[in-house]
Amino acid sequence: MRIFLLLMTFFLSDLLTHGQSQLLQVIAASGGSGQNGSIAMAWTIGEPVISTLSGTGLILTQGFHQPEINGPDAIRVFEGPDYSIDAYPNPAVDFLILSLDIPEMQDFQYVLYDLNGTLLVQELLVSKQTAVDMTDYQAGIYVLKVIQSDQEIKIFKIVKP
Repeated sequence: MRIFLLLMTFFLSDLLTHGQSQLLQVIAASGGSGQNGSIAMAWTIGEPVISTLSGTGLILTQGFHQPEINGPDAIRVFEGPDYSIDAYPNPAVDFLILSLDIPEMQDFQYVLYDLNGTLLVQELLVSKQTAVDMTDYQAGIYVLKVIQSDQEIKIFKIVKP
């Protein structure tokens, strides 16, 4: 009986620790991905299960191939070796601080989008630390881009709780 209890304890602990992982997979007839320079695209064809649910400020799409966003807050980084850009705190409740550690401020701006791609704010950066007011926005995920001379330097995923 002791061996049975020991085996069951081992089995259940293994099941609990490994049972929560989920693979990012899609069932589709066909699909693929490609990249050309800075443009990347992934697609699927013939997915059998598709459903879209929406609520207050949220949209959940089930069944469609959706690329994964890697990293805790930086989506894409094109920083040079002589400067760095950071956005904190993330999640941001009231204000988000955008900090630039660069030798000279020349033609930098930031743009803030919601996940639907709607432009919320676009401002020139005139100092090395800028406070971005997040109080008027609903809870959700936002995209903040830092741009210099029409070139994206860094893109952040910003969470508003």
